[in-house]
Amino acid sequence: MKNLYVLAAGGTGGHLFPAESLAQELKARGGTVVLFTDERAAKWVQASCFDRVIVSNFRQSTPKRQLRSKLPFTSLPFIRFLIKRGRSKLKKFIFVNGLVFCGLKSLLFFIFHRPRAVVGFGGYPSAPTVFAAQILGIRSVLHECNAIIGRANKILARKASAITTGFSHVVNLDDKAKHKQIFTGNPVRSKISALANVPYVAPTDCLRIFVVGGSQGAHLFANVVPYAMQQLKGVNVHITMQVGIDDIQRVGNLFKQNGIEAELAPFFEDIDEILARSHVVISRSGATSLAEFAARGLPSVLVPLKGSRDGDQLYNAMQFEANGASVLIQEQAFSPNALGVVLLELHNNLRVLEEMSQAAREMFVKSAVLNLAEIVIGSDLSPSNKVHLKYN
Repeated sequence: MKNLYVLAAGGTGGHLFPAESLAQELKARGGTVVLFTDERAAKWVQASCFDRVIVSNFRQSTPKRQLRSKLPFTSLPFIRFLIKRGRSKLKKFIFVNGLVFCGLKSLLFFIFHRPRAVVGFGGYPSAPTVFAAQILGIRSVLHECNAIIGRANKILARKASAITTGFSHVVNLDDKAKHKQIFTGNPVRSKISALANVPYVAPTDCLRIFVVGGSQGAHLFANVVPYAMQQLKGVNVHITMQVGIDDIQRVGNLFKQNGIEAELAPFFEDIDEILARSHVVISRSGATSLAEFAARGLPSVLVPLKGSRDGDQLYNAMQFEANGASVLIQEQAFSPNALGVVLLELHNNLRVLEEMSQAAREMFVKSAVLNLAEIVIGSDLSPSNKVHLKYN
């Protein structure tokens, strides 16, 4: 494959969306892009962004035939075991086998195809794929989207050619690797990046709230947000809310009882349109989601996932709060009363909403994908490349 770049990303939106943005930019510059990901990717990945998608399996999940019906995936096979619920040791063994075989297959792929660079975005496939590149002396770029360096990236950092970051200040990076850190910003999808040109207008007759929790927040928000609305009596509110299938009828009935117009769904495709018309968002604090809120200049109420690995969501939210873009509520303190008080204060002080919007925009690097592409394709990956980057 000519002018080949390999991107490695876990199969969640937070890992894949930045990888897709970079892939589109590399392809626009004449590159060939291959994605190494895991079995969860069938829900998120846009195959058109990549020339080839290679999947490795780390756990019992979506059958291979379902993946193939959605995307032109190439599976990385390894010894399969029948897994019964509760057999955690066996599941761990399967996971370790997935890492080993992903690394071996990556190694063979790199030997035969020799990519110009390998970029790791985090997630299960990232560590073994980047490690294989480092064994062969292939340039490796780590992208740390969070405000604290992840465990895998921390291990790989010393051998990496460059470490690009989504936040200007990243915690816990090894002292011996700090000279490789290059702030690029977090790439977002093009339709989200376009929202940077849409002015924020504070609510006049209706407060539009977007509630998005993903798989790790939908149930919590379903148990808090409807009851918090009771404190906004007399306020015209419209809710667009991501709700799990098991909760959607109950939540819908609660909103209806309180006379609140609500649009509920387990997943929204038109995320850019929802962000464009919203006044405030209630969300977890994954780095990619925050970058999208920042692109829109959307004030946020953030509830970091309690016990998230490495505490990344808390560190992300702390930086947004420190910049004045968000209100942070710890999960243990997240209650209908606490949320209701915050929302009522925001509704009653439109100037604060406008200031939060401006602060959020200051957190967004519109040229993030261009910056990252410059680092990946550049012949010199040293921190001196920072002089060529843009932070508009």
